[in-house]
Amino acid sequence: MTRSFDFMVSCFLVGLTLNASAQQSAPATPAPPPVEGTLAGHLDWPAAKNLGDVDTVDHLVASLYDVISGPAGNRDWQRFRSLFVPDGRIGSIHPDFPASKDKPARKGDVVFLTPDMFAQQNDPYFKTNGFFERSIANRVEEFGDLVEVWSTDEGRDAKDDAKPSSRGINSFQIVHARGRFWIASLLFDNERPMLTLPAKYLTTAAYDQNVDQSPAIATIMCSETSLPDTPSWRLSAALPGSYDGEEGFKSKGGEYRDAGKSECFSDPTCGVEPKLQ
Repeated sequence: MTRSFDFMVSCFLVGLTLNASAQQSAPATPAPPPVEGTLAGHLDWPAAKNLGDVDTVDHLVASLYDVISGPAGNRDWQRFRSLFVPDGRIGSIHPDFPASKDKPARKGDVVFLTPDMFAQQNDPYFKTNGFFERSIANRVEEFGDLVEVWSTDEGRDAKDDAKPSSRGINSFQIVHARGRFWIASLLFDNERPMLTLPAKYLTTAAYDQNVDQSPAIATIMCSETSLPDTPSWRLSAALPGSYDGEEGFKSKGGEYRDAGKSECFSDPTCGVEPKLQ
């Protein structure tokens, strides 16, 4: 009886050992793959270069302006990409153009680029041209992790230019996810003939609201081709009757900008010799 009992105990202990060994050697169940379309599914997307670029909405918008601004030379496109969600879009709005003696009328359009496409198309321009862009007024709307920023911007060809060469609205759609802020999309449109920024989007003291009533007259001439073959990310018009941005209108006396001019920058053949009519 004792011998039989000892034999059964031995078998029981061996069974426990074998079972424990089997559990240790069994492969762990793999984690499910990230859901397609999520941020977690883009392991190759660059992380924020600086945590201070993406920790607040204000820092995110300021970082976007900062990374594309500078004298002629290279831009940090990795930093630029890291500000966007991997599937982000940048939309450049192109207005209607009336018929001229050289070209038929063209319907307005919008060109949507990924961050990578934007970098590829505009890198040649930035290598040979300076560009400095900054925000002069931001309007922010928030709900949960959704943020909309309506940003009035000025662009200059040189940092010390007294007057901006372009002004417009950048509309940012921003999300908060995975502990930081991301640009999901960016749409922009610039001043042009018969379209100037209204006073409600100019909240700095240097602007005079009455100047909005001045007529804006300019002719835009550019060697354009059909969209989207040569999309232009920047179309500027120095408009008589528009305000200069910083220096004028300090005592109800506006200083108008000079002659009308237009430039297209994404295509080196576009706008090489701007002409006025």
